[in-house]
Amino acid sequence: MLNTNLEEVGSTTANQVYDLKKEVEDLNKIFSLKETQLEDTEREMVGMLEQKADQWREELKKMAADWKDELERMAADWKDELIESILNRNPSHVSLRWRHREVE
Repeated sequence: MLNTNLEEVGSTTANQVYDLKKEVEDLNKIFSLKETQLEDTEREMVGMLEQKADQWREELKKMAADWKDELERMAADWKDELIESILNRNPSHVSLRWRHREVE
């Protein structure tokens, strides 16, 4: 009887160890899958952020080009206004201006 009880305990313990090993394997598979999913999600997010950064970079380049064009137009207008103002103050420059144009 003692032998039978020991065999039963041994068999039960062996079954429990087997079940625990199986459970650990299953948990490892789940964690591995979750880790892979996290890595995939991280790659997707990095890709989206890089794409957004490229988009913003292009938008900023366009804005900078627009601002540059606008500033150049403003500078040209101010230059013309300044020349006109100078010529209005000193009419003798007008004749010089026309002579210069005729030479060109």
